[in-house]
Amino acid sequence: AYCGQGIMGEAVKATLDFLQYIKNHAPKNYQFTRIRATAKPKNIASNSILKSRGFKKRKALINDGYWIENEYFYYLK
Repeated sequence: AYCGQGIMGEAVKATLDFLQYIKNHAPKNYQFTRIRATAKPKNIASNSILKSRGFKKRKALINDGYWIENEYFYYLK
């Protein structure tokens, strides 16, 4: 019912704006260098939202010899 209305894209944007505010105003011990997001490989909409908001896809992680079933994205600023 909510697909295609841009709600998740706006939520990601609001989160990034909030985190940028914290980065600019928080003490150094609250600073961060990257934000990680995950999405299932077949979830094309989520992957495209993350890419459109500036997240960069990284290689999948391996845990105990098994591929983890998520795509990993990082936002570096």
